[in-house]
Amino acid sequence: MTQTTLHDFRWQLADDFAPLLEELLRARPITVVKDDRAKFVARYEIHGRAFYVKRYRHGAFPLRPVKFIFKRSQAAQEWRLAEALEKRGIPAVRHLALGERWTARGLIESVLITEAFDGVPVERRHEKFFPNLLALVDQMAHAQVAHDDFHPANLLLHETTGEIRLIDLYGARLAVTEPEEQIRDSLLAQLGISLPLPVSAGATRRAHDLRKQKLAARARRCLKSNRDFTRRPFGKFTWQFRRVALTPEVEAVLRDPDAFLARARVLKNGRSSTVGASQGLVLKRHNFKKPLNLLKDLGRGSRGRRDYLKGYHLELCGIPTARVLATSDHRVLGFSPRSFVLMEEIPHATNAAPNCAQTYSISSRCDIFPRRKTPRLTAGL
Repeated sequence: MTQTTLHDFRWQLADDFAPLLEELLRARPITVVKDDRAKFVARYEIHGRAFYVKRYRHGAFPLRPVKFIFKRSQAAQEWRLAEALEKRGIPAVRHLALGERWTARGLIESVLITEAFDGVPVERRHEKFFPNLLALVDQMAHAQVAHDDFHPANLLLHETTGEIRLIDLYGARLAVTEPEEQIRDSLLAQLGISLPLPVSAGATRRAHDLRKQKLAARARRCLKSNRDFTRRPFGKFTWQFRRVALTPEVEAVLRDPDAFLARARVLKNGRSSTVGASQGLVLKRHNFKKPLNLLKDLGRGSRGRRDYLKGYHLELCGIPTARVLATSDHRVLGFSPRSFVLMEEIPHATNAAPNCAQTYSISSRCDIFPRRKTPRLTAGL
């Protein structure tokens, strides 16, 4: 292990990587995986070798640098854990360098450099390699290595050799006081959320419960800024939207949603909401209905925001629904009298209600267990 100071960073380096550090820091990234206020992740290549550099931008947040005076940063925790896993023989991507930049404010930035591994995330199509995956689970359980974020995207599989390595070790931990069987069941249940592994009935039930919890939590990422979603002002409103959805047609709607509804094909024009469709897009505007809703929405979010969240949640669950693209609130003194949700139009869609004598009412809460033993029959949806 080599220790040095370079570009105001204190570095801990693998001995064979130390001569390459300065050249890597000067190189341009080949691929940027993530770039936001908190983190930058990119792939670099020098001398025929590939590396991933993960930068944590602690200084972008006023008080966060102080926190790491009292605890290790994410990068430092992963660095120490990678060393512990290597001693236990658990295969993980090789960690080559840890860098930290300190000032009077605290830890301003930390950098973690790993060696790239020629692998892909484990998927259903890799069924022939599932025995390798189960062997890795047994190995981790025997070594008392637990992982609270053990999903296929954090496992890389070499499709020729069948070798599997862990990446993103931040969710892993040494569970020296937990029984081996408990660790194994937890790992299998997490994998069972998305992979049809041959596991026990108990692990299958737990995987089902975990899937509901994790999908509900993951759905909330549509309300944040990340690789797939972001927040930006257009015209009079600030919109939360999908990055890939920002076409010129969509941007025109975001800049003036009321003008879009004025010229669109009217699907609904009621007191509570107005819905219009045009150019393959559908915009729903929730109108001001009653003063009490203004107070309720302060805690639960506007109706447009809730529609957007539920739409993405259904998408993650694999339930066919109109693909939501963007949402925004019309704010007045902190209250939201109107809100919008933009979605893709379902081609050739028709209303099922006129073709059915009786249909079941559907709760907007999308409860798995209905409140009534017998569903109420109504004349329409």
